[in-house]
Amino acid sequence: MAFRPRFWQRFWERAPRQLQVNKEGKVILGIAIAVGLAAINTGNNLLFLCWGILLSAIVLSGVLSEACLRVLQLKASIPVLPRAEEEAIIEFELRNTGGNIPAFAVEIGAVTWSQNSKKAIPGPFHLKVLPKTEKQLFARFVPRYRGFHQIEYSQAQTSYPFGFFTKSRRFGKKEPVAFWVGPRRIQLRDFKKLLISDFGLQSANKAGMGEDFFALTPYQEGDDLRRVHWLSSARSPHWMIRQNEALAGRRVLFTISQHNFYEANPAKAEELLATLGSAAEQLIGDGFAVGISGPGFFVPPAGFERQLEIILLELAKMSFGNPIPRSTIDSTTVQICLAHRGARVDGVVGNQLWVEDCLSKSPPGEDK
Repeated sequence: MAFRPRFWQRFWERAPRQLQVNKEGKVILGIAIAVGLAAINTGNNLLFLCWGILLSAIVLSGVLSEACLRVLQLKASIPVLPRAEEEAIIEFELRNTGGNIPAFAVEIGAVTWSQNSKKAIPGPFHLKVLPKTEKQLFARFVPRYRGFHQIEYSQAQTSYPFGFFTKSRRFGKKEPVAFWVGPRRIQLRDFKKLLISDFGLQSANKAGMGEDFFALTPYQEGDDLRRVHWLSSARSPHWMIRQNEALAGRRVLFTISQHNFYEANPAKAEELLATLGSAAEQLIGDGFAVGISGPGFFVPPAGFERQLEIILLELAKMSFGNPIPRSTIDSTTVQICLAHRGARVDGVVGNQLWVEDCLSKSPPGEDK
């Protein structure tokens, strides 16, 4: 008996069209059955006429809704490396290939799969899609987990013309679209100050992104207005910009040791990876060259624009069961091994830093 529901479920999912009976449809079906039984039992011609009209309306509803869906083509594009627990966007390309047949009351969406669970993502609704037109549409969703995701299929559905039924057509089931989701973003302390205080980065004797005062210069187009020194500007005919001193050795390599603590504590593992991704994002924004070494991957320190995307992608794919690759770094790079307190960390090279010391105790958005 357990085989039949699975068989019918697979059969229904593979069907070229899926049909859902709306509230109005249930009412009209109930009326049609009641009128049909009354017509057969009494032989009244008027009841037979009403029964025929009801059945014709049901058939006409199926024919017109099929005419709307048959001319549509729908394609979903993967989001650009979203983060867990943050809003991501899926782009759809909706096209009406019909020569002179418009599509009415079309609603699009998609179904994603991750960690053995499916999630329906509703998309926008269009009252009318004209023939030989193409539309770029967007749907928003929030991935719950880091790691591998895929769009199993996208679908277009319509309840045209009477709203009795909602008929849907699925696209792309034979070629699912796969993408990765990076670790979530969390609130951290100011990592730049943490590195300076704990690991002693030195000044470079030039203007840059450090904390110490370097010089006052006249305002030039493009300067950050938040750096205006108002007291000096009041005594000068020009606005004066405060410049801070740059720091030498702004290269950081975070390392993840291979141990069994995180394999037995998935929540701690996700917090560790979220801390690494958020710290890398913060430091790259402050002008640091950041790299990460961990089980199965090594990203050398760099500060170009795509470095954060590369780091987040490796963290999205990471599994603690992979071996740690060998890597070498120069003496100007600060190497930091990040872990939770209580975790047994083997083969630590460089400085030890605890996740608990990195987390911010300030509310999100509050200046630290």
